[in-house]
Amino acid sequence: MLIGDYYFEIPSFNLNVTSIYFVAFCFLVFVLIVPFKYRLRPYILLIANGIFIYTFGILNLIYLSSFSLLAYLFSFLFKKHKNKKAILLLLLPFILGLFGFKLFNQIDSIILPLGMSFYTFKILSYLIDIYKGKIEQEKNIIYFLDYVMFFPCISAGPINRAKPFIDELKTKRDFEYSDIGTGFLLIASGLFEKMVFCDFIASVVTRSIDNVELVGFNAIIGVLLYSLQIYLDFDSYSNIAIGVSRMLGFKLDKNFNSPYISGNLKEFWAGWHISLTSWFKDYLYIPLGGSKKGTFRKCLNILIVFFVSALWHGLSLPFIIWGLGHGLIRLVEDGISFITKKLNKYIKLLFRPLLMIINFLIVSALWIFFRSPDINTAIEIINRCIQFSPFNYELIGLTHNEFLWMIVIVVAVFISDILRKHLPVGDWLGKRVFILRWVIYVVLIVVFLVFGMYGDSISHDASDFIYWRF
Repeated sequence: MLIGDYYFEIPSFNLNVTSIYFVAFCFLVFVLIVPFKYRLRPYILLIANGIFIYTFGILNLIYLSSFSLLAYLFSFLFKKHKNKKAILLLLLPFILGLFGFKLFNQIDSIILPLGMSFYTFKILSYLIDIYKGKIEQEKNIIYFLDYVMFFPCISAGPINRAKPFIDELKTKRDFEYSDIGTGFLLIASGLFEKMVFCDFIASVVTRSIDNVELVGFNAIIGVLLYSLQIYLDFDSYSNIAIGVSRMLGFKLDKNFNSPYISGNLKEFWAGWHISLTSWFKDYLYIPLGGSKKGTFRKCLNILIVFFVSALWHGLSLPFIIWGLGHGLIRLVEDGISFITKKLNKYIKLLFRPLLMIINFLIVSALWIFFRSPDINTAIEIINRCIQFSPFNYELIGLTHNEFLWMIVIVVAVFISDILRKHLPVGDWLGKRVFILRWVIYVVLIVVFLVFGMYGDSISHDASDFIYWRF
């Protein structure tokens, strides 16, 4: 890695979660941790965390260790001092560090440290909870470092909270087979979702959106499929992270809850990146007054939250338009909801499919700005979409079989989301009989091998996860 005039050697491989190295690494950590119910688990986990981060470069380990140690020291000061201005000054290094790296990443091609956005928010929530008296500071630095550096979540979340994690780390426990089965299923489904579904969709998106000669429906299909790509990409990583955590004895809440079958943006954000959404609610929206200080303040608070969310993703105009676009439309929806709240529930149910389609189209249109590196690129994509041209999959570079496979993926994703909305599939399957579980596991593996690795679909390697760059 070259930063300024300095060169830092990066290991010859890293533990990307779709690699065989990561699978072997998780298996080794699991085998080492299982025999120890209490005392040695934190130390083994800390070593595993350090190794995982180091494989992405020594600088990542230095940044994260420095931030973590600074937060550990600050936690004791937070307990003793009640001056709010002093507390704010203590938080500034973390906030400025995060946004400073994001700014230089935009203008000077400096690589953002691995997971910095995620572990900064974990540290902030920990310090704020101590200041508010919700939790006690953790005196054992090993427990604290395990929380901040927890390797399944370090790259792209979920943003778990300190108390539940540290409580589980301290608890003497026996590993339950149902947890291992549920965790294995989540990992397998996440890998399947990423390497079979997501990477295929990503290749179609690239052919459609990045080909400036394609207009009309041939460009629109790329925009719509990008909505699916970013969902599958992030949901698959979350499932893998939650699955690995579950197998290691930590129960993390799900990070996605079928967001694309929502009837409005409020529902969408209740199901999209739940750990980040709840973080903004608890540590920004509610402290600003939430909805308790009048309509104007509520509207302003909503816009502030979406604006900060945009900055969290990146300090650029397209991200700001994406964030504020969600905020403004959310306010419009609240106004419409206030007018129509007395409508009969059966009438609302009748119109729900239409509302789901409209909401999906709104979210997809705003994803254009999220994906675009600059505003000119976003405008160019929009201009191509509003030109008329009938859809022709051959222009995108798809064969007939690939086009059919694309349709199968879209249908499968929406059907599975409907099922997941009403049934915790992982927990349900983890409690089924041995034969049923393993029949499903074998089917997933076979389909994965046929379509993900050895099939006739578009040739590709497992791409980096989109949210790793945040």
